[in-house]
Amino acid sequence: SCVTAPGNNISSSTATLVNGAAPETYAAFTGTAMAARHASGALAILTERFGYMNNEQALSVRKTAAVQHGTVNNPAGVAVANPNASKMVEVPYDRNGWGPVSLRNATRRTAQASSPAVSRSTPKARTMSGRTASPTPRSARVKARI
Repeated sequence: SCVTAPGNNISSSTATLVNGAAPETYAAFTGTAMAARHASGALAILTERFGYMNNEQALSVRKTAAVQHGTVNNPAGVAVANPNASKMVEVPYDRNGWGPVSLRNATRRTAQASSPAVSRSTPKARTMSGRTASPTPRSARVKARI
């Protein structure tokens, strides 16, 4: 299954040499290379925030926290308004797989699913930035102390 990400008219930097120097220039591009940056970035944010997750867990959270698109295909294959737009995706669908990732849903669901009792026994992990990641999200640790 896949997730979707914006891939049309995405601003990106360009490199053009002008008199031996590369001035800062930007242009809009379209395609899977543009969408891949969003999907990969979402996964990077999740693995940084929840450093105790393995790859499979992070991928699962990214997929299952997706929301439904604003349009769906009718039986003729024509895009029509989706009455369930922006609601959580329960199962992947033909047109867009799991749909666009919602980092808000992913971080909320993961924080709610973390159990301080279970997480305390999980060893701390190093994040990509080199910081030590707490196995329990901060919001859960604060609630656990109250």
